[in-house]
Amino acid sequence: MKTTEHRREIVRRSREKNKHKYTEKKKTSDKEYYRKNHAAVRATQAKHKAANRDKLNKQSQAINKARLKSDPVFHLKCLMRTRIGNHLRGNVKKDGVTFKLIGCSPEQLKEHLGSNKGQIDHIFPLARYDVTTEQHKMTRWENLQMLTPDENNEKNDKLPTKAMAAKVPQHLWPSGITYDMLPDIYPGWATALNKH
Repeated sequence: MKTTEHRREIVRRSREKNKHKYTEKKKTSDKEYYRKNHAAVRATQAKHKAANRDKLNKQSQAINKARLKSDPVFHLKCLMRTRIGNHLRGNVKKDGVTFKLIGCSPEQLKEHLGSNKGQIDHIFPLARYDVTTEQHKMTRWENLQMLTPDENNEKNDKLPTKAMAAKVPQHLWPSGITYDMLPDIYPGWATALNKH
């Protein structure tokens, strides 16, 4: 009995010491098992999900809620998916995955937008684009900026000022919009809006 316990302790210490080897070995073994038993594994997973749907949904929601608070890049990903998805819903199918349409990674977009304070604004509002032909233009990162909630509510779906529009390459402007159509300033807008 003591010999068996002693051997177990040696194996445990060896595994602890060579954790990376065992992890790689297990990963390889799991992949091989999955390759050989793909259909059975998927069927078991589906059965488990169906039997535990509510519990798994609650777990997933709790994880995502915590992550939204602690991970600004994850928060940004969710925000952009939701914003674009909500705008297109009922009109037309999205032309591709969100960040392929945006044209940069979530990390690059976070850097472009800078501060996490405020709200993300589409410089040229989504409503000004033809969703069937201009998704590649309306969703681009160059068309995004941060505004305070008050500024964003005030701007709403108005065309941007000339100063704001200058940040967006002209080939990404909505069809039919020209420089002459843009205002120099909107009465009552904060100075910050005019500087952009």
